[in-house]
Amino acid sequence: MRKSALAPALVTTLLLLAPAAFAASVKHAKIDIRPANLSATPDFRWMFSIVLTNEDPSIGLYPDSITGFAEDLDTGKVDGPRSASIPLTHFTRLLHPISAGTSQQFNYSGNAYFEHARVNLKLYAHTGDNHKVEAQTSAEIGGGQSADQYASQTFELDGRKIEYVFLRGAKPPAPWPGLLLVHGEMGNARRMLPFARQLAVVGYSVMVVSLPGYGTSDGTPDLMGPASAAAIERAYQMLCSNVEVDTSKGLTAWGISLGAGLVARFATRHPELKAVVLQGGLYDLWAVARARGAEGTKAFVSAAGKDSTAWRDRSAAKTATRIASPVLILHSERDAAAPIAQAKSYADVLRQGGSPVELKTIDGAERPRPLGQTADVGIDFIERKVAVRIPK
Repeated sequence: MRKSALAPALVTTLLLLAPAAFAASVKHAKIDIRPANLSATPDFRWMFSIVLTNEDPSIGLYPDSITGFAEDLDTGKVDGPRSASIPLTHFTRLLHPISAGTSQQFNYSGNAYFEHARVNLKLYAHTGDNHKVEAQTSAEIGGGQSADQYASQTFELDGRKIEYVFLRGAKPPAPWPGLLLVHGEMGNARRMLPFARQLAVVGYSVMVVSLPGYGTSDGTPDLMGPASAAAIERAYQMLCSNVEVDTSKGLTAWGISLGAGLVARFATRHPELKAVVLQGGLYDLWAVARARGAEGTKAFVSAAGKDSTAWRDRSAAKTATRIASPVLILHSERDAAAPIAQAKSYADVLRQGGSPVELKTIDGAERPRPLGQTADVGIDFIERKVAVRIPK
């Protein structure tokens, strides 16, 4: 199985910098992010140095921990948090005492959380005479070359502008198999770009669309309702008609969270699909609403109304009981927002309807985009099902 290009963050310690001349009155720690002007790498990764400096010329500094979080500065709409914690607990084992007037430097490398972000870091430490010290810093990071290369476009649907991004395959021969990628509650088309690019590098032409009310698409979220279903149908038509797509090589679809619920229903209308991947899906609105409690139910009612028919129409477990294409369901046992019980029940419904379905429980499948093992397992499933194997 291939190792995903979207790998966990890596941190390496570099060196102890030489002492510098400091004014005698300065007596505190400092944390810096370098270089000053940052942007993501072409494969949507963040790489920067973290420098810890003991600015006291006479006493040692003992770093205890570093915390970090990223703020989303993108203008596109999402239905979820606009910040994410950056896991830096593994720094602890690398931290060591910093002598007076010296610095310690680390290299950080990890997946870009957002296309345009502000990274905030905070250092907790104590001095040799046991005084607590804190220092913090922040830096903006842009999307870099890939963000510029994969520009958003729009199509019009019922008088509304719908955002989409098309990525042509990067591995010959052209044209390529086509893949429709549909985001979830905490996503939009541009948040899917790191994974969409990974698919393009593997050898697929990818269409990723922002559902109504997400990204820069007009409208309001309708919880897998008619407007969302119409948007992915149009995006799929555009994918199939693109000259960079060879439909004879295979057409596939991958949905995440509410995107998985949409793709499940979409797949019943498109038996020509060679493979369908459903990740962390919402398949039974009643079951998901119960798991989310009063606030979750309130949000569902706001988007879909109180009519049980509307809820049923949006629930793949009730309306998409047979899919002719091979289906892979990826779900995490830890997914509190979309409990795995309803995913298992949906898999049973598909089997009873004669659908070829596999269910794999993978930690990480609850994330808003495919990473690590989730991405690898889904891609391997698709490659086993497409009409033509893509050269490695």
